[in-house]
Amino acid sequence: MVKKRERASLFIYLTYKCSGNCNFCFIDPRLRNNSSNLSLNEIEDNIKFFSDKYLLREIALTGGEPLLHKDIIKLLKLLGDKSKYPRLNFLIMASDIAKCSSSKFSSEIINVLRSNQNIYSCFHVSLNNFYPDNISFKKRKKAIINLSKKNINLSFIIVFIKNNNNFKKNLIFLKNIFRDYYFKNRKANFILELRLPFNPQDHSNNNSFILNSDNFIKKLKYTCNFLSKESIPFTLRNIPLCYSGIKNNDILSKLYKKSSISKKIIRIDKYYQLDKAIIKNYNDNLWSTQKKCFNCKLKNKCNGIDMTYIKEFNYPKLKIYE
Repeated sequence: MVKKRERASLFIYLTYKCSGNCNFCFIDPRLRNNSSNLSLNEIEDNIKFFSDKYLLREIALTGGEPLLHKDIIKLLKLLGDKSKYPRLNFLIMASDIAKCSSSKFSSEIINVLRSNQNIYSCFHVSLNNFYPDNISFKKRKKAIINLSKKNINLSFIIVFIKNNNNFKKNLIFLKNIFRDYYFKNRKANFILELRLPFNPQDHSNNNSFILNSDNFIKKLKYTCNFLSKESIPFTLRNIPLCYSGIKNNDILSKLYKKSSISKKIIRIDKYYQLDKAIIKNYNDNLWSTQKKCFNCKLKNKCNGIDMTYIKEFNYPKLKIYE
């Protein structure tokens, strides 16, 4: 009898080189050099090693900036080879996508993703450094348009931090992209993910956390109302649904998509590979199944919130939907 393997997600930190400097990034800037790059052989060895131990359905390419890896096109072709990776269903790329401002490079990426018909591929794009006065603004804007014109799956991430003062301009830009390229095309996915920063216990060494919960709630409600009005799909991470202010279940059923969180995450990079990889279990019970949430009719949709926010930052208590 074949033993059933536990499902896990493999996060591959291809490189720690990065063109951004996000103030909520947890990567040590000293790692951002060429010596942090994983080779293709190392990547293949790790995938094989963990495929023998776990059921790997999802791989996330991250960093640093994964598109800066010199073999990114070869790697995407490799992962799309069903004869080698028949069980792989999801490919996520956490990227600022600035490199896709090049028509040549974006065409290469698009052609590879379209040829990988059996894998759901999606870019996760952070908008926190997406400001009109940012040096990479024009490149990233062009890159988003290049990918959107071809209906590539996109997930835009806004992390609610102290200094993200241009989020309204970001939302207007996203509304135009959604209306122009995705609204009538139901085959392509376009979603906005709203987050509070993770690891709030580290706030003493990080100035990104919003300590004023009233300010956060005001921004969140504005954003959720904006998305509802524009029919833009969204999800919340580390933010409970009861904070959103949305009381219309029809809107939630139509627009809101709960983000899936794998229970087991395997993280590999140049320094932690194979039997030295970092393996963590994420327990949703800390968030979405707290005692106050047991009778909430939205508990199966909600990802909840890290209780540190409520305890240390005086964030509002959870309010159940009855």
